[in-house]
Amino acid sequence: MNKLAVIACCLSLTACAGNPDLRPEPYLKSESFLQQGLNAYENDDFPQARDKFKQALQFYQSFDNQHGMALARLNLAQTALALSDFANAQAFLNQLKQQMSLKPQLQRKIIFLEAKLQFEQQQYSAALKTLQPLLDNSSGALQTQEEQLNVLSLQAKLELFTAPLNPAPGLARF
Repeated sequence: MNKLAVIACCLSLTACAGNPDLRPEPYLKSESFLQQGLNAYENDDFPQARDKFKQALQFYQSFDNQHGMALARLNLAQTALALSDFANAQAFLNQLKQQMSLKPQLQRKIIFLEAKLQFEQQQYSAALKTLQPLLDNSSGALQTQEEQLNVLSLQAKLELFTAPLNPAPGLARF
């Protein structure tokens, strides 16, 4: 009888240990690489972040996870911008724009990153034009306060750079 109680207790303890994650291995690896990339990016280790995001993208592509591929490409574009690798940033943004059925939040982020890329390349008028759909915001496109602040901040920077340089009236004589 004691042996049966011990066996029952052991079985109940293993049942309480939790269920194993039953998601496919490529999915688990892609999520892991994406998280490792985000951690590296937050620690300003951009080369490491780029490598992890590339690995995540490869795994997402292996089972055609469109949303995962979009997240990986978006993070690759942002990391390329952080590394001043403008050609790759543009390439990843172009790939994202060709991808179908992106969520509105991702579409807004693409617009913002494209404007930021143009700003970094000193194409201030083009960046302001790219941001215009977000600035109009007539459809409530900007959902979060953080998104609104990011766009307004970039708009202010762009307006400073695109404004004509007029010296103060008193300084014109010098």
